[in-house]
Amino acid sequence: TADTFQGVEFRWTSIENGGNDGKSRAQESLELSFDAEHTETALDKYVPFIMSTAEDLRLRDRALKIFLNESSSWRGINHHHPATFDTLAMDPAMKQATDEDGDVGARGYFQGRERNKMTLSGLLNVIDGLWSTTGEERIIVFTTNYKDRLDRALLRPGRMDMHVYMGHCGWEAFRTLARNYHLVDDHALFPEIQQLLAAVEVTPAEVSEMLLRSEDVDAALRVLMEFLKARRSKTNDKQNDGI
Repeated sequence: TADTFQGVEFRWTSIENGGNDGKSRAQESLELSFDAEHTETALDKYVPFIMSTAEDLRLRDRALKIFLNESSSWRGINHHHPATFDTLAMDPAMKQATDEDGDVGARGYFQGRERNKMTLSGLLNVIDGLWSTTGEERIIVFTTNYKDRLDRALLRPGRMDMHVYMGHCGWEAFRTLARNYHLVDDHALFPEIQQLLAAVEVTPAEVSEMLLRSEDVDAALRVLMEFLKARRSKTNDKQNDGI
């Protein structure tokens, strides 16, 4: 096949090597040919461009593998999940800061070393080993409800470069959830919901639960509104009682 790059024509030919003995498998390679006068363009510009593009495609198409232990052996399966960083319900400014940081360690997950049969030293060795890998970027995310219980060695910079507090559901987080579950960016009930979210404290998980109560967006938003109104009423009652 022929390819044109910066006005120069380059030709690629697929070549099979070996495999004629019926035992070994044929190996395929690509041969690049071009006019000798374009050698500098080929080596300094075209080949690096092709290699960079191929690497970008490899990284984009690579699959996440999850390995399952079955008795005495391990079996790998490709894992595909619809969730992306864009569907994460969190404050936009914090999301932007997290995305720009590159190497991210959120608030550490770690719910009891005895139960998980892993020592702190073993966990630190695993993390440091992942960080030291070369050739690919690594983003490790830890989550916990008990940050104050974690060893300081786990929280220090270099192991966790950013601590993100995933607090109550704000307006932008709600809009992300509404888009995720019902594919809507606007609705007649949005203004009232925005006012209610500013007045009460609810978690994204609680909002998600309400939005999943119905596949009909109108019904789901009404369920959420009733939930928020009930929470507001309960909050007001506590404030009036001096609690």
